[in-house]
Order: sequence, then C-alpha cells, then structure tokens
Amino acid sequence: MGSGLTARRWPVGFFNGDATDNALASAEWDGPDRIRLATEGGEVFVVALDPETGRPERTVQAG
Repeated sequence: MGSGLTARRWPVGFFNGDATDNALASAEWDGPDRIRLATEGGEVFVVALDPETGRPERTVQAG
C-alpha cells in the first residue's frame, strides 16, 4: 500500500452500523485479489481487486 504519496486507498463497502444486522463483522482475504466482507446478520460479499492497482471492481452496501 505504501505511505504518503504512494498510499492507495479505495472504499470497498458501506455498512450501516446503526442496524445491528448490517454492521460489518469481518473483513478478510478470500484469495490473492479478493476480499470477503461479512455482516453481523450473515450477509457475505466477495469483492475482486484489480491485481495491478488494488482498486476494487465494485463497492457493496449493507443497510
């Protein structure tokens, strides 16, 4: 990821923490270029990342 000018950060998802079932429960690697996001309510999202830039191919929303 780098730091300062070399840092790369992109939003992957938006989770409504005010609604217990929609709060983000976990975020973990699901492969070398995929992130697995799970909510407290059991909803699971897998987001692929561009292998060259790390940019997510989509964003997800719960709540």
